[in-house]
Amino acid sequence: MENLIVATPDQLRQIVREELEQFHKSNPPQGTPQEAGKTIFNLSQFCEYTGLSKATVYKLTAKGTVPHAKRGKRIYFERSQVDAWLLQNRIGEPESKHKTGEYLIENRRRRVAK
Repeated sequence: MENLIVATPDQLRQIVREELEQFHKSNPPQGTPQEAGKTIFNLSQFCEYTGLSKATVYKLTAKGTVPHAKRGKRIYFERSQVDAWLLQNRIGEPESKHKTGEYLIENRRRRVAK
C-alpha cells in the first residue's frame, strides 16, 4: 500500500507544479513548425504556421505571391522568408502614416477646390 501524504493546498500546488515542470522538460512537443531550429516548412507545416488553408496557399504560390521553392511536386517554404512576407504590409509604419497624411491633405485640397 502507498504511503499517505498529508499536505496543505499550497504544498499540493507546489508538488503539482514541480511534477508538471519535470514532465515538460522530459517530454518536449514534437512535430510542430514552432520547434526550435525548424527553418524549412513543407505545405502542411506552412499552413499550420500561417493559419492559411491549402487551397489559399496553392493560389498564392501559383501567383508567386508567397516565397517558396519546389522540388518535384513538393513545395517548401523558408521560415525567415515566410516571416518577412507575413510582415511586409505592416499597418502603422511611420512611412505609411506620412503617406496617408499627404494623401488626405491632397484629397482635401481637391474637395475644397471643387
